[in-house]
Amino acid sequence: TGDYLTIPDSTDWDFGTGAFCLESWVYLGATSTYYDIFSTASGGDNQGIIFYCDGSAGEIKAKIGDGSSWTVQITSAEDVFTANAWHHVALVREGTGSNELKIYLDGTSVAQGTYADSDADNNTNLFRVGYWSPSSWYWNGYMDEVRVSNVARYTTTFTPQRTQFTTDANTMLLIHS
Repeated sequence: TGDYLTIPDSTDWDFGTGAFCLESWVYLGATSTYYDIFSTASGGDNQGIIFYCDGSAGEIKAKIGDGSSWTVQITSAEDVFTANAWHHVALVREGTGSNELKIYLDGTSVAQGTYADSDADNNTNLFRVGYWSPSSWYWNGYMDEVRVSNVARYTTTFTPQRTQFTTDANTMLLIHS
């Protein structure tokens, strides 16, 4: 509770119109508010990505902004995400030509929306794991196998890998915790 990881700005976090996958195994130990999983957005600039859960509603959500507004917002149904249990979560965009943004929970797509090429995420912000500023959305629980990729690792229902993730040419960040 209150701990998070901040990684300096890098072109690795500027996904633009390309594919990406933000994923982790997560365990939420509370249910009273919003809890950030990943974010490249900061402050009120509406630029970047926020991938988070609403612990009180049991929802997984994502927002992407172009600097003027949150141009993409997707939300799962209520009560799909439960606290006090391990879940694999992934936010995936297939890339130019396939403008779908999807949230996967335990290998199943639970939310999707359209991510236009004009919504490109080219920000100059930090990459955070477990915290979004300015709302103090600290992750309250555990995270394991945090991976950021510049490829869509999942495009349909899948069985989440239960062993340690490995790095490859498309891995921008990998944390075994």
